Amino acid sequence: MNHYYCPAFPPHPVACHMNQHELPPAPCSSHRKKNFYIIQPGDHIYNLAHFFNVPIEKLITDNPGIHPFFLMPGQVLSIPLKPPAEDCPHIYTIKPGDTFYNIAMANNLSVKDLMTANPDINPNALLIGQEICLPLSESRFTRLWRLMTGIGY
Repeated sequence: MNHYYCPAFPPHPVACHMNQHELPPAPCSSHRKKNFYIIQPGDHIYNLAHFFNVPIEKLITDNPGIHPFFLMPGQVLSIPLKPPAEDCPHIYTIKPGDTFYNIAMANNLSVKDLMTANPDINPNALLIGQEICLPLSESRFTRLWRLMTGIGY
């Protein structure tokens, strides 16, 4: 399954073209899913690697047809993402419009819990179709009780 990122936050907001038939096939890696980003004017390989929290070496090796220092607007960059840990209790697939806040509220979690369960994910760089880990939730009453009593916080 191919996933796309339309930047709505940094590096900068732009309109994206998401026609799957125009994207080149990317070489697949057995332990990572492939997600795609369309290069925009002003993008640099280092900034994209940092933004998506991917090692720059991995980003370069997974895109052999793209020169890392001469990115051209419109080129499609494959973004290798780590899948959620095998011991993850629940896996959630990102949908259009999802944010860590919305996902946390819908699953009775705090944003902090969600970020702790997904340390390698930039919450501002979520990709449609990307899988993240949802930790086990505790009831809001239990969370409020722990907050009020100071136990566990």
